[in-house]
Amino acid sequence: MCYHKELKATPKELKERFKAKFPLEEEYEPKELINGFEHPLFPIITDQKPDTIQLFRWGFVPHYELNIKKGNTLNAVYETLDERVTYKNYTSQRCIIPVTGMYEWKTVGKYKEKKKYTIENQYIFCLAGLWNTCTHPDTNQEIHSYTVITKEGAAAILLDEKEWLMKGNILINPNELIKHLTPPQLDIFGSL
Repeated sequence: MCYHKELKATPKELKERFKAKFPLEEEYEPKELINGFEHPLFPIITDQKPDTIQLFRWGFVPHYELNIKKGNTLNAVYETLDERVTYKNYTSQRCIIPVTGMYEWKTVGKYKEKKKYTIENQYIFCLAGLWNTCTHPDTNQEIHSYTVITKEGAAAILLDEKEWLMKGNILINPNELIKHLTPPQLDIFGSL
């Protein structure tokens, strides 16, 4: 599962990489270790605004569950996307999540050791995600949230970012999605 990631790219590097504007760039801070359990605001690009980098909360909040403490999830398991009520109505709301690294914990003897994974020759790479915006009925506050799609326990790395964002172009089902996503595999990743 993907619970920790890195994004050290500057706003300028993100804008150049995605040829996009970044209206809230002053609220973004590059970080080496981003903990999903803190539900941070994080830069993503949605299918709705592919020319804009937006800040969304990591931890998906569907319309029917507006209690932020209970109704969020950091990862959406690819194998059950069309079965889980949390995601099945949102599979067309796609986003790309830029990262410069991902962290996984590996068991070494009695201890767990943090390992960072990057993609060789690709400073910024993207994870597949789903997003949502809903309005809290009590406060009228808009909640912008996203989740990372995982496959076989690892984050889904996008092979074709633009195609992922194009609505209707890829169905969320095992036969179609697998052509465009790959789980992190050690042969394409460098470990630090």
